[in-house]
Amino acid sequence: VRSIDVSNERASAVRYLASLTVRFNPAAVRDVLTQAGIAFTETRARPTLLIPVFSAGGSTVLFEDRNPWREAWESRPPRDTLMPIMVPSGDLRDISDLDARSALAGDPAMLEAIARRYGAADTAVAVATVSLDPVTSKPTVALTVTRHTAGADSTLVDSFTGETGDRGEALLAKAVDWVERELERLWKEENAIGPGGDERQLTLTVPIASLAEWTEIRRRLGSIGLVRKADVLQVTRQEGRIALTYVGETGQLKSALAQRDLELIEGIGEATLRLSGPVRR
Repeated sequence: VRSIDVSNERASAVRYLASLTVRFNPAAVRDVLTQAGIAFTETRARPTLLIPVFSAGGSTVLFEDRNPWREAWESRPPRDTLMPIMVPSGDLRDISDLDARSALAGDPAMLEAIARRYGAADTAVAVATVSLDPVTSKPTVALTVTRHTAGADSTLVDSFTGETGDRGEALLAKAVDWVERELERLWKEENAIGPGGDERQLTLTVPIASLAEWTEIRRRLGSIGLVRKADVLQVTRQEGRIALTYVGETGQLKSALAQRDLELIEGIGEATLRLSGPVRR
């Protein structure tokens, strides 16, 4: 434990209440998990833009006025997660960028355009199809979630059946919770550091356009959990060389760097690290 803060204290003659904020030492927590043989994930993803397509009674809607599936996402409670999810607001720009048919077809150009405008890394097209059993009158929500990433696409499928007389809103809220947890589960599996993971070293060449850019690159490296050390070997006006010590596989390192807008390029000789996002001023 690094520190404990006490706030919102309330006391009476019979009890004491307070809120505790506990901050842990990241390196010590990693050591405990590693020694216990427990795989863990600490890389936080850049936001994924979720496209909520709703289908019922033979009609399919996305940004139209009445989309209860999108409304379920907009009213979901906030969660602290490694996989943040954004939902388009459904304004005129969204309507211009993407329609339900293109979303279902996974149109790469349209999905990339709307994701870029929202500052999202990837998109996930979540289709909720609602039906009612004619005999039992039980509602069912069938889910198909297609995650579009730079590497490959993947699809999740499930369904939820309620009881007779259940409101559709409750089933859709349950579906929202399932989608959030499944997308986070996939991210954790892809970026988990296995028990006993050895440290690896990689020497990087970093092109430098300005002092601000060099400072920003080093700041971003310092915020990545997989990176244990980033020792500067040499700096000139044009480039720097860094000895990077990290854990996990190279693919996991690339993914973690990408979440900080850093691009790792491997080739003949030393790898190159470039800044792909804006420099802070």
